[in-house]
Amino acid sequence: MVSKGASRYAAAAARSRRGSTAPTDTPTLGDLLASPAIYERWLAETLARVLRVPTTKGWFAFQGMAMYSPRVDVAVGPFSIEEGSLGNEYDELVTRFGRLVSNLRAAHERNVDGFDFSDPAVPLDTLTGANWNARCFMAIEVENQNSRKHLMGSAINAAALGRIGLAVGWDEDRVVRFLRMRRYLTALLRLRKTSFRTTNLLILSAEQLAEIVLTECRRRRIAPPPPIPPGRRVRIA
Repeated sequence: MVSKGASRYAAAAARSRRGSTAPTDTPTLGDLLASPAIYERWLAETLARVLRVPTTKGWFAFQGMAMYSPRVDVAVGPFSIEEGSLGNEYDELVTRFGRLVSNLRAAHERNVDGFDFSDPAVPLDTLTGANWNARCFMAIEVENQNSRKHLMGSAINAAALGRIGLAVGWDEDRVVRFLRMRRYLTALLRLRKTSFRTTNLLILSAEQLAEIVLTECRRRRIAPPPPIPPGRRVRIA
């Protein structure tokens, strides 16, 4: 049985697709969604071109330290790996790429509203200021086949490490799972239970994120790269 929240999300997603204008740039969404590996590599390279910052795939935020440090699927710098904070630099990126950030939040808001009207998305300034002492500008986790518990861990990892955390569901089912996880964590907070704040976490589908990035490329007249075949290492400075 499909829950009411999932049904509302599916309807909202369909309206979003009907109302979007597909970019004329290559590659096509079909090219990018051929596999998660291709998608993540393309995201890393394209966001480096758009934002003009280092990006990497499979980033360990606490590499070399005696602690568990799950890797981030796609991390967008600059990377705060030395003592101190890059909060001011992240503030500048939020300002410089305000349209991109706003479009990401708008897609997230449509997903949240389509799933649960009682738990609205936070305002843009609250979102971008919640994790001031982040380890990177954006932490993107792309979920395809993991269990629900792994999915929650990925979302928390993205929100904890990025000024903006992105939980990206490969398909509609994964997006709905992320939205249910968000509702669970916010419910715990309302009940004054120990929980994790998802203030800076955005939940999007893989298709939504790709469309937004392609639109930003077109707006800035940046040629997006072709899909990158698996096996090629991606680290762009």
